[in-house]
Amino acid sequence: MRKFLRYLFALTTLAVAGCHGDVNDLDTPTPPAGDGDGDGSSTTSGLVLSIDKQTIEADGRDAVTFSLTLDGEELMNDDKTLGNVRIKHEVGDIKLERYAKSFSAVRNGNYSFVATYKGQQSKNSVHVKARNRENYEPYGQKIIVYKMTGTWCGYCPQMTAALKNVSSMWKNNMIVAALHNGDQFSVPSSGGGDLAGAMLSRFGGTGLPSCVYDLSFLDDKRTPAEIEANLEEILREQPATCGVKISQAIMLNGTLNISAGIISPKGGEYDMGYIILLDNQYYTGGTATDNMYNDIACAVSDNLMLMSDARFTLAAGEEATKRFSVKGLPTDNVDDMRVVVFALSKQGGKTVVDNANICAIGSSADYMAVEFIDGLPEGVTPDDEEKPAVPEGILHLSADKTTLTADGTDEVVFTVKYGSEDVSNGRTMNLIYTLAGEQTDLAAGANRFSTTTPGTYIFKARYYKGGDIYSENEITLTATAPIHNGTQAFRHKMLGMQFTSVGCPNCPVLSTVIAQIQQEQPARLVPVSFHLDYNISDPMKVSIADNYYNALEPNGLPRFYLDLRIGEQMTSNKSVIDAEMTKTLANYPPSCGVAITTTYDKATRKLTITPRIQSNTSTAYRYLVFLVEDGIEYSQYGTTGRYTHNNVVRAVLSDNIYGTRFNGGVALTAGKDTPLSSPLTTTLASDWRAENMRVVCSALTTQNGGVTYACNNTNECRVGESVGYALEGDEGEGNGGGDSGDNGGGDVKKFNRHVAVFEFTGA
Repeated sequence: MRKFLRYLFALTTLAVAGCHGDVNDLDTPTPPAGDGDGDGSSTTSGLVLSIDKQTIEADGRDAVTFSLTLDGEELMNDDKTLGNVRIKHEVGDIKLERYAKSFSAVRNGNYSFVATYKGQQSKNSVHVKARNRENYEPYGQKIIVYKMTGTWCGYCPQMTAALKNVSSMWKNNMIVAALHNGDQFSVPSSGGGDLAGAMLSRFGGTGLPSCVYDLSFLDDKRTPAEIEANLEEILREQPATCGVKISQAIMLNGTLNISAGIISPKGGEYDMGYIILLDNQYYTGGTATDNMYNDIACAVSDNLMLMSDARFTLAAGEEATKRFSVKGLPTDNVDDMRVVVFALSKQGGKTVVDNANICAIGSSADYMAVEFIDGLPEGVTPDDEEKPAVPEGILHLSADKTTLTADGTDEVVFTVKYGSEDVSNGRTMNLIYTLAGEQTDLAAGANRFSTTTPGTYIFKARYYKGGDIYSENEITLTATAPIHNGTQAFRHKMLGMQFTSVGCPNCPVLSTVIAQIQQEQPARLVPVSFHLDYNISDPMKVSIADNYYNALEPNGLPRFYLDLRIGEQMTSNKSVIDAEMTKTLANYPPSCGVAITTTYDKATRKLTITPRIQSNTSTAYRYLVFLVEDGIEYSQYGTTGRYTHNNVVRAVLSDNIYGTRFNGGVALTAGKDTPLSSPLTTTLASDWRAENMRVVCSALTTQNGGVTYACNNTNECRVGESVGYALEGDEGEGNGGGDSGDNGGGDVKKFNRHVAVFEFTGA
C-alpha cells in the first residue's frame, strides 16, 4: 500500500511539473505556479514551498524569499503560523533561524531547501543558485578569530569547545589564535601587560573568554551557532580585497624564515604580519579537563593590531612578496607549530584583517580559491517524497546500545537530534537520567555515559532553543554488575568541598554544620575548605581555588559540594546537605577503595605520599591529593574574637582540578592493590604546622566520557601516618589498616562493636 501511494504521489507531481513545464538554472522543475500568474503562489493542495526567484548574488545581501502554503493558505505572513514553520537545507550544515523568511549566501553554490509545518514536510523542495562571489571577494577568505583565554579561566573550555564544534562548512574560513592572559602561555605586550589584555582593552572587553573577529569586533558568545553567525557577518560585511599565500616556512639554525605573497585585483594600501601558533601543549593545573592547549599564539609581529610604518601600496593586479625572520622559538616543538600570515587594510577608517593563510612549518599554502557549495542532494529530484528521520522542531534521543557493564569504563554513546540537526555535543543540550526515582543531570554537551552503579537508568534529553525542549522519547539503559569473586564492600567516604572566606559573615554557619555532620556520621564525610577573597583579602587562599570555583559555578558564599558533583547549590542548610549525602550513598556506590601511605621528615619538612587504589572492577581512575590544615587561628567576619579555621586547603598535589591519571590512565586489574607508580613528594611551608595537617586523597571516575569527573571514593590520614582501605562497618580512625595501610583484599576481620553513649543532662 505504501509503495502504491509513493507511486501515485510521483505521478501526481510529475503531472504538475508537466503542466507548467518551466525549468530553472539548475535544470530542475520550479515549484507549482498556481494559476499561472507568475507570482510564485500556489493553490495546490497540501504543504507547498515556493520562492520568488531561483538565482541570487552570493554577496550575503541579495536574498530569495520563501512562501509556504497549506491548501493554498499562506503560512509565513502570520507569526502564529510562522512560528511552526521550519525551512532547512537538504544537504550540509546550513541552518535557517526560526521565523526566517529568506535566504542569502556568501558562497557560490547550488542550495536545496524543504520546509516543515508542525512536523509535516512540504511536498516539494526548491533550489537556489548563488553566483558571482568572485565579484565581491576575488580570493577565498580566512578569518582570524583571536580568542582571549587563560589556563585559569573556568569558562574558557566552553569557548574552546564551541570553536572546535563549528560546522565543517565554516571551518575552512576560520583560523583560531589563542592569546593567553595571565598565565605561562601569555605573550608580553609592548605597552605593558600581555597581548590578550591589550586586545581586550582596545575592543572594550570585560573578561574571559572573548573573541575578536578580524580586528573588526569583539563578541563573548560561546555556542557554535553564534560563532557561525559572526563568521557569516564578516564574510558579508567585510569581504577580502586581497589574497595571501605562504611560499615557504623553514626553520634554519633556530630561525624561522617565512616567505609570503599578496595580490590585490583592485590594488590599495596593505601591511603584512605573522602569528606563530603552538599546539599540543600539556599543562597541569589548568581548567582544561585533558590538560591540553592548542592554537597558542607564542610569537607575533609588532603589527598585530595596527598597520606599521612598513605598510605598502599595491597597484591593481600587482603581486608583492614579504619575508619574515622569527628567532627565539623553541626548536624542540617545531612539529607542533603552525605559521599564520595576515594582511591588514583599512576599511571604514579602521585597521582590519583583510585576509590570512596558514600552514605547518616546512610546508606552504597557495592563494585560496572562492568556495563553491554543492548543496543538491545526490540522486534526489524534487519529486522525491523522502521525509527526514526526525521532523523539524522535534528532539529525538538514540543510543548505540542499551546495556553496559557497570565498571566505570564501558560506555554508551547517545545521539541527540533536533530535527535534522545533530546537537549531541551542543552547549545547550544535556542528558538527564533517572535511577531509583532520583533524577541526575549530566554536564552540558556530554553525550557519553558510564557508571559503576548497577541498575536501570531512564534517559531523556533536554535542549534549549528559545526555551526548554525535551526529547519526544526516552531510552532505558540497563547497567549490570561486573563479575569479580573478590569484591570488597568499600566504605563510601564523600569529599565535601567547602567554599568560604574570612570576609564572609555567613560562612561560619556552614563550618558548624560540617562539624555536626562529621559527629553524626563518623568516617563518612571528608571536608576540604577552599578560601576565597570576599570583601577582603584572605591569607589562606590558594590560587587553584578560583579554578574549582569557576568549574563548579557556584553563586556566592558559602557553598558546599559533594564528590565534585555539580548539583543543588548547597549553602548552610543541614537538612539539604543530609539529603544530598543520602542521595549520593544510594546512587553512587564506590567501585574502589583508597589507601594512603605517607612519611614525613621533620628536619627537612619533606613529605612523601603514596596513594593506593583497589578496584572491584577493571576501571580507569584519576586521583586528587589535598593537603589540609586544622586549628588555624585567624579573624572571621560574623564572629567576635579569634576564630579557628579547620580543613583549610594548603595545597593540591594533582596536575588538574579533575586529578591526575592513575596508573597512566590504564584500567586497574580488579581486586589488585595498586600503588601510585611514583610517590608524590613535597616540602611543607615553614608556617604550616605539620602536626595539624592531613592528607586527603580521592579516586575519580567519569560518567560522561571525560567531560567532567567525580569522586568515586576518598580517604584521609595525618601527615606522617598511613591508612588502609576503609570497609563498611569500619568507622574508626584506623579504617582497617595499620601503619602500612595494607588491607588489599585478604580476609576481613569482623569484630563486635560496642557503642558508647554520652548523655548530657541537667535539672
